[in-house]
Amino acid sequence: MRVISIPIRNQVRSAINAASVFAICGALALPAIALADCDAAAKRSTPTADFEFRDGGASVLDKKAGLEWRRCPEGMRFAASPSGDHRQDHCTGTASQVSPSAAPMLLAAANAAKLGGKTDWRLPTLDELFSIVESACQLPAVNPEVFPDTPVTWFRTRDSNTLPTGGQVWGISFGMGGYYVGMNTSSAVRLVRGGK
Repeated sequence: MRVISIPIRNQVRSAINAASVFAICGALALPAIALADCDAAAKRSTPTADFEFRDGGASVLDKKAGLEWRRCPEGMRFAASPSGDHRQDHCTGTASQVSPSAAPMLLAAANAAKLGGKTDWRLPTLDELFSIVESACQLPAVNPEVFPDTPVTWFRTRDSNTLPTGGQVWGISFGMGGYYVGMNTSSAVRLVRGGK
């Protein structure tokens, strides 16, 4: 197995070549919805107070980054809490596994549907997607009040990287919040818009 060190965010992250990543992912990716295991004593990297609930709770604005996120991955449906407390909302169903060739069609459909009254939804960059990883939580590594019922699986970004094996797409595993590089493999999608 060949390991490639790649500098990201002034740190060095290791990325395993695509064939090995997806051989491993087949054994480790758990597409089932899980309750996040969060360390109550740890400082949160994505505190709920940093987000503003919008569109009846179906999306959130990251007030620091200026990014508006769909709370549910594509393929899942948003279900508002009967109490009106958006921290208790849910996502139901199963996240779609989107291939690289299907991503443009998914974006076109989302924008044609005017989700939240907006028509500029897109795939996030690697840094944008990594910004919602919650370091105090795992399985999934997200703030469950902000991104409820997130499946423990791989999420794609719009960023690509050319390695000796060809064009590859960056993503994040929301199991533990790690980076990956994959080639022509389907993965979940969380849409975003805006940014500062």
